[in-house]
Amino acid sequence: MVATVKVDWMKGFLMSNKRLNICFICSLFIASIAMPVHAAYYTDVSVEYQNVDVDGTELNPLSARIKLGVPFSRELGVEASYAAAIRDDEVNGLKLESDEILGLYTRYNSPDAYGGMTVFLLAGYAWTTIKTSGAYAIPNQKFEGFSWGAGIEERSKGAKRMRYTFQYTRYYDNDGLTIDGYSLGLRYDF
Repeated sequence: MVATVKVDWMKGFLMSNKRLNICFICSLFIASIAMPVHAAYYTDVSVEYQNVDVDGTELNPLSARIKLGVPFSRELGVEASYAAAIRDDEVNGLKLESDEILGLYTRYNSPDAYGGMTVFLLAGYAWTTIKTSGAYAIPNQKFEGFSWGAGIEERSKGAKRMRYTFQYTRYYDNDGLTIDGYSLGLRYDF
């Protein structure tokens, strides 16, 4: 039953987002061409402090995030991220948490010219589900749209495949609602 629901959801998602599917297919084509140049994978685990601004009222839930990425060259790659709530925030009797955030991004890295420190830029698309409870609660709200970010990674001196990361991400900005994330984490290169 669970597997059927997941498959049905995925079919519906893929059929309803044709532009996204075309972008995904183009990304796979580019990946197949670029893969022999620099084949590696990485994962990043981080804690994310979020700033959710609803018409001037700020709430700050926490999330745990995992990212998976594939660099095609030293400068260009793609990554997917998933964040789930670990703590909500409350203002005037309204509790809010970012139930989950899913993002797909193209990533541009600066050359490793800063003594082990890399600056990176992200551009892509994010889907965010916000859950509320208490006074003034509304049903789960889903927001999606263009997302961007920037960050810094520094190589660990002791573990050569490990990096320390800091990232800022703008997940959503529309209709009086802004969702930003500030994260600290660890990246491991395979």
